[in-house]
Amino acid sequence: MCSAAREDRATPGTRESLAQQFSKAIDSHHQRRQIFRTTENDPANHTEHHEGMFYTVPPEHFHQWMRKGLTVNMYRMANAFNESSLMVRRPATELIGYLQMAEYTMPVIRYLLYGEYGSGKSTSLAHVMHYCGTQGWLILHVPWGAFFNRYSRDVQPSVYRPGRLDQPLEAAEWMTYFRQMNESLLTQLNIKVQHKYVWNKRESAEVGTPLAEVMEFGLARVKYAADVVGAVLKEIRLQAAPQGFKVLMAVDGVNAFWSTTNIKVEDDRTKRHNAGNLSLVHHFKKMIRSDWSNGAVIGTVDAYANDEDQRESYLPRYVLGKEGFEWLDPHIPIYVPNYSEKEALSCLQYYIDRKWLQNPKCKVALSRLQK
Repeated sequence: MCSAAREDRATPGTRESLAQQFSKAIDSHHQRRQIFRTTENDPANHTEHHEGMFYTVPPEHFHQWMRKGLTVNMYRMANAFNESSLMVRRPATELIGYLQMAEYTMPVIRYLLYGEYGSGKSTSLAHVMHYCGTQGWLILHVPWGAFFNRYSRDVQPSVYRPGRLDQPLEAAEWMTYFRQMNESLLTQLNIKVQHKYVWNKRESAEVGTPLAEVMEFGLARVKYAADVVGAVLKEIRLQAAPQGFKVLMAVDGVNAFWSTTNIKVEDDRTKRHNAGNLSLVHHFKKMIRSDWSNGAVIGTVDAYANDEDQRESYLPRYVLGKEGFEWLDPHIPIYVPNYSEKEALSCLQYYIDRKWLQNPKCKVALSRLQK
């Protein structure tokens, strides 16, 4: 302090220099407190240093890999803000780290995101899907596992397996979604089926038929769409390793696959079908087994994908039930916590920056919280 005072008296110009330094220090401190964004928009480069900050998802990426699976409010905000952003959080960076280190010649590893309702499981899954998409993975995404249990528009007896139920419209809708998400990659891979598929006495797909042609048949002849989905998933499982393309099977609310549906049993209207009786669920459950390689399975477990009497806990063992837990054993559980204080402040700053919160009291509250 004495030395600084002596220098101040000896060199008048230094006083301004010191004042500028103090001013810069204060500005720097202010900027550090205001950091809620990162300019690193490549999820492959996200680390713990970016956690708690928002990154911008390019519009074309958002449309390709995130058009489904997020909350209605998130889509409304993306439209209102004229940008799509996700917060970098520990569950996603941890999972991306696992994917980067995994050995893909071995059977697929299953990862389960779990946490309380609204903690951010779906957005963490979207972040990881963005990573896989930018790395050239083929992505199979089920935006909400319980959808098939609750919102069937047309249910028919399976044309292939007695006792199962086909949902032709839902099957065609999912196949369209899958094709749109992976359109350029599917064209590049040009997958051809290695098995013959007989749809009826007159129509079949011979060995060597392009997968794109098989999907076209399923969309044109919707009656067979559920069976075509099964064939498409089978070929992807079989060819992922030999053909050298990585596959992500992502299911939000995977526990719904072991729940009951709203579809009543014909012979006893007091009973409801189990989800496992649905052809689509049957095909998806095959994809989340660990009997194939060069891919990964990521699911979220969500109590709200269960029946109302099975929502007391968010822990995987409870939410999945005995059968579901054993089906997905072994797996790597990844806990998704509620926002930390740092994340909550970052979110508040982002909303103020985007003019989503405009009341001056919000800024006052933010400044008090930052002290």
